[in-house]
Amino acid sequence: MNWRGASAAVLMAWFATACSPPEHGIFGLCTDLPDAAFADVASGSVPLTYAQDVMPIIDKRCTRCHQAGGMAPFALVTYDQVYANRLASKAAILRGHMPPWQPAACCAPLEDDWSLRPDERATFLNWVDQSAPAGDLQTTVPNPVPPSLLSRVDVTVQMPSPYRPQPKGGSSDDNRCFVVDWPVGRDAYVTAMNVVPGNRRIVHHLIVAVVAGKDGNELRTLENKDGQPGFACPSGAFGAKVTRFLGGGVGGSQNPRGLGTKVEGTAKLVLQIHYSTVNDPAGTATDQTTVEFRVDDQARESKAIVITNPFWVVGNAMTVKAGDPDAVYFYRCRPSIFTGKKRVLIEGTAPHMHAFGSKFLLGIIHKDGTRECLLEIPHWHFGWEQGYWLTTPRPLQPRDQVYIECHFDNSEERQPIVDGKRAKPRDFAWGGDNQDMCAGFL
Repeated sequence: MNWRGASAAVLMAWFATACSPPEHGIFGLCTDLPDAAFADVASGSVPLTYAQDVMPIIDKRCTRCHQAGGMAPFALVTYDQVYANRLASKAAILRGHMPPWQPAACCAPLEDDWSLRPDERATFLNWVDQSAPAGDLQTTVPNPVPPSLLSRVDVTVQMPSPYRPQPKGGSSDDNRCFVVDWPVGRDAYVTAMNVVPGNRRIVHHLIVAVVAGKDGNELRTLENKDGQPGFACPSGAFGAKVTRFLGGGVGGSQNPRGLGTKVEGTAKLVLQIHYSTVNDPAGTATDQTTVEFRVDDQARESKAIVITNPFWVVGNAMTVKAGDPDAVYFYRCRPSIFTGKKRVLIEGTAPHMHAFGSKFLLGIIHKDGTRECLLEIPHWHFGWEQGYWLTTPRPLQPRDQVYIECHFDNSEERQPIVDGKRAKPRDFAWGGDNQDMCAGFL
């Protein structure tokens, strides 16, 4: 979002009347995933086979991405595919990188949790250690892999033409915005969304925003001015014109409980795509991303607010020193300017940090001082940013505060590779170009 383009008077009034940055972190992180959980699991004594023990886990936890044409780099639909990738899969599981589910189970229960349970994790690792026997494949009936992560696809939009990222000044990041028409032609509600990257190797994530009426047409005049599709939006240059957000991340999400986000018939959609060329050193890869929507005429309308300290975006207020392995920024706020001092229900959450992020926390500080965890990510992985729906909506009362805490690792090991060499640590602040951010969506 373009925080610099927001009204300074509104931000100052909000801060002065409703927000009070604590002097130190007051929430604490739950630790359901200690480092010991990533240690090797010794081979079990019970014989395991793919057909009987492993295939049900793969079908339930993995094939949503690991299918032909899916987001993952290889398929895991057949025994031969799983066997060929067993060692890479084991290594990814041991590092906690797969499945790409980041929230800590000790915080709040979430919908559509595809993380491995401890017993499932042990079963797969032990099966690999037992030489990955197939078992009786004649008895297996693979689950059909759906063509989309949505229950149905009503509307599809695509970038108008392919785009080749062109980061500036030795950076590996390129933020680009593309304006597309809302093809429904009438007011409707988006109740599910699925992002299909044209090139997963370079698409890190995207945000889909709704821009109403003439503002959408004005944004379209910004496109192609540098001879390339779309327009540069390193900090979300369209932010002040956004009517609402439909979602972000990479992958699919179906709204629970009949929730939907309204899109007017005359609106435009803006795809703000964050490209990373870390895996494309030659700079030749192109992308033409598609977004699928489930659309309904009626829904319970949902709205989103952003939680962050507005002063962090100004100058070097959110400075992280070179070499600091655990810089912590935290903030609490009573977001009455957004809620109208009314009781609201928090249906879901979404985190936003970049590559230096290491831990993330969102919670509620109730007026009586009690604390409630909404989302904790103890091991942040930049490549798997997404939103999460709470299994049970949580009420936010008028005098409650929302708390956000972000940890950053600016040690030498976390620096990007630039021109084949690891960069030296340097101070950084809020920003989208080899810098970082700390924001949460409710």
